[in-house]
Amino acid sequence: MVTTLDTFASLAVFDPTGQRLATARYLEGMADIWDAQTGDKIITLAAPSLVSAIAFSPNGESIATGHDDGTIRLWDTQTGAQQLVLHGHGGAVVYVVFTPDGSRLASSGEDGLVRVWALDLDDLIDIAHERLTRTLTDAECRQYLHVDHCPDT
Repeated sequence: MVTTLDTFASLAVFDPTGQRLATARYLEGMADIWDAQTGDKIITLAAPSLVSAIAFSPNGESIATGHDDGTIRLWDTQTGAQQLVLHGHGGAVVYVVFTPDGSRLASSGEDGLVRVWALDLDDLIDIAHERLTRTLTDAECRQYLHVDHCPDT
């Protein structure tokens, strides 16, 4: 045994390098990132709902947490800042996984659905161009693309 973590974790997952370990405290709506060698807590991620799934991005810079309210949250693993909230499941999210290149995230939920989320801005713009019959407003670009102004088309 290398180390023991003093936590009430319901989930645990290593980052791609194996140097950090993320654990989820389901009933508290929190996830912690630990130094896997020393057992020191690096950062705590606090969400407003119970954590039911967790996964590191392939580059280890982000972590996705699935929640019992049907949301998925993306966090910066260095700062703990929440980057994005994805809404779409009608029940608890039970599994999250990134594609090997990190451009997409798949989630499954108790609602019986598997959703694939585009995370790359260029992919999101392409999807918007395919599905919209008008250009996005700046407010829509802020809400859906998470940029201050719409890119030039």
